[in-house]
Amino acid sequence: MAVQRIGLGLFLFLFCLVPLVSAQESDMASRCDINRDGTVDEKDLLLVMSFWKHRVGATTTPTWVFTPTDSPTSEPSVSPTETPSPETTETETPTMAETPSSTPTQEITPTETDTPTVQPTDTPTEAPSASPTETSTDTPTIAPTFSDTATSTPSETPTDTPTLTSTETPTATDTPTPTATDTDTPAPPTPTSPIELVLIPGGVSWMGSPQEGTDPDDEKPLHQVYLDTFEIGRYEITRAQYAAFLNAGGYTDNRYWSPKAREWRENDRPDGKPIYWDSPPSWIHNPDWPEDGPAVYLTVHEASAYCSWLAENTGGVYKYRLPTEAEWEKAARWDPSTQTLRVYPWGNLWEPGCCNWNADTLSGGYLDNIMPVGSYPCGASAYGLLDMAGNAAELVIEAYDHDFYRRGHGWDFLEPSIVRYNPLNWVARHAYTGRDSRMGQHTVVRGGDLNADQQKLRAARRHHEWHGLAEINGFRVVRCIVPTPTCTPPPHPTPGEMVLIPAGVFVMGTSPTRPHDYGYAAPELPEHEVYLDAYEVGKYEVTRGEFREFIEDQGYDKNQYWPTPALTPKWALSWHEPGYWTTPPPDWSGGDYPPADNHPVLGVSWYEAQAFAKWKSEKTGDKYRLPTEAEWERAARWNEIEQWGFEYPWGDFFDSCKANTPADPKYAGIQTAPIGSFPEGISPAGCHDMSGNVWEWTGDYFDTTYYSRGPCGSVPMCGTIWDNPKGASPTPHPTNGCLGRASIRGGSFDKDDGIHGMRTATRGLDGGPCFQSHNYGFRLVREIPTSTPTP
Repeated sequence: MAVQRIGLGLFLFLFCLVPLVSAQESDMASRCDINRDGTVDEKDLLLVMSFWKHRVGATTTPTWVFTPTDSPTSEPSVSPTETPSPETTETETPTMAETPSSTPTQEITPTETDTPTVQPTDTPTEAPSASPTETSTDTPTIAPTFSDTATSTPSETPTDTPTLTSTETPTATDTPTPTATDTDTPAPPTPTSPIELVLIPGGVSWMGSPQEGTDPDDEKPLHQVYLDTFEIGRYEITRAQYAAFLNAGGYTDNRYWSPKAREWRENDRPDGKPIYWDSPPSWIHNPDWPEDGPAVYLTVHEASAYCSWLAENTGGVYKYRLPTEAEWEKAARWDPSTQTLRVYPWGNLWEPGCCNWNADTLSGGYLDNIMPVGSYPCGASAYGLLDMAGNAAELVIEAYDHDFYRRGHGWDFLEPSIVRYNPLNWVARHAYTGRDSRMGQHTVVRGGDLNADQQKLRAARRHHEWHGLAEINGFRVVRCIVPTPTCTPPPHPTPGEMVLIPAGVFVMGTSPTRPHDYGYAAPELPEHEVYLDAYEVGKYEVTRGEFREFIEDQGYDKNQYWPTPALTPKWALSWHEPGYWTTPPPDWSGGDYPPADNHPVLGVSWYEAQAFAKWKSEKTGDKYRLPTEAEWERAARWNEIEQWGFEYPWGDFFDSCKANTPADPKYAGIQTAPIGSFPEGISPAGCHDMSGNVWEWTGDYFDTTYYSRGPCGSVPMCGTIWDNPKGASPTPHPTNGCLGRASIRGGSFDKDDGIHGMRTATRGLDGGPCFQSHNYGFRLVREIPTSTPTP
């Protein structure tokens, strides 16, 4: 009888559960594009999660729980807090699966004379798909759970945070079964072997370490990241491969070195080669460096120069660089078949024979030998990468920031459930271009070296070293998957064309709860509502051809066009044209100079932009001026339909095909592009090039605390909605009209500008009103006479 009652109860439970699961699936189908096979594209799912989490405030973020098992041979698993029924998982559950680990590889051999060809080692009948939505019958799926309850504001504290209750590293009593078997792991390369690349499919994974536990704080917290598909070297770059760079003269060829790196090389490597290149230091017992061993004792400057040389010597089709921390960690410890993180590249159990470490017997003992790459096949990661623990530590592209995981891209890290999109610490990276001396003095290295112990060889461990000092550092390369641009051909723009912006309220600034892929800064806080009268703004930036008319009309000689504080510096500096009018700016490449008249004018100071506006007002009878910060931001980001301000003119995530930036694959080189060359990056209002091309002057003075104080000096006094704010009031200098700083917006083509500057909310400043920068331009506003509005 008891058995019958249990069976009846179980039947009723399952009978009631089916409609509930079906309702959840129906709700999910209404939010996502369901594929014919019942799956959901992973990127679509990510965007839906971001939209509902940050715009509506729904608590529909999937939560995962890391649960250790009692068996020492099993790996910790990641599972949703609610497990759907088997029927749902097999047929209709949205999947977030990756390509199985047996991915095709490609080999690249750079040569000095001929452009090498790229040949796959295993020629497939079809090109491998890089889609993160591929599923396999052998690959388990992750089923996110959604809540039906929505709130008006997003929650700052997650209800379920991923936890790992045990942080102790188990010690294996028996040799664990290696992930990569002898048949899966290729033979170690010879000194003349080409660079072998492994495809890492895009998708969502985890990185870092749990908040509770004894691991170092700079690894915390555990958090999710989304990475685009990329390729990474199976092995570290060998001495033989780096020697090809040296023999080709790449070490002394300034084309491959940034200005900061050239300065370092000239001061620290006057002999024109890496330290210890000819012979090892005394404590290395090898009588000679092994040619098939990793190239070591390198700095990030030397590794980055090799990547630039490699790009040119493999046909110039692909871009090569060092991996980001997130890319390195995914390749080292993420297991796509089980959707779990590993402690070491080969698994969760310490196995002393799977890497070259400070007690390894294969290499001869403590502090002994650099070993040939690929000497430890049992140490392969799930993707088949070798030597990601021990032998040589590996450089990544980012400078060290202790709190980067906790802060994210500049905001307080409140919710580990927020997915970070292609994370890259540009703030710290600026140190290598000399733009920020406060951060980035240390380079991040991952994986540990032959001097490391068991704890330091964990795949989550973050090491750092002074970037000018060479230790046992090597590197492996990443080749970016840059799709063939499908961008719309540029239209034939009309310079001076204006776009009408209707009167109304929009939200300006930034909130920490927004989805950010490249962070924010304190001057953007807080979000606040602004009312603006109707106005017209330039559809395009002011062109070189338009500004030529001002010059030819003797605009520089007619003082009535110039603000009074500009008269003295204009005379003292002998202004008669913008800076760089005939001389190319630093690092200009890829195009003739001077550019055509349909390019934005550059090298224009704030005073020159104001003089042009006044001259045009006199010529046309309309009133032209520089936009306020509020007017510029409204035109750049506000979507009237969604009532939402985009991070970039086109949306919330960066896309290199939609703006002329240093990362742009469409308009190659460090140069301006003709106005309107990126119609895919148009703002909701219809304005072009509001990210990239040239920074744009606004009419407002820059004040770091202006958003927090308000236009009348105190936020409570300003009311709920700010009325046509004009920016901070300048404090004029009695004798020097070049003091003070105006705000700039939108980023530029300059390679020293990070992606952060391309955001529509970023408030930039540099120089003063007399500053003629090689990457500064402007667009204009045309006023519309209106009666006094009622907000």
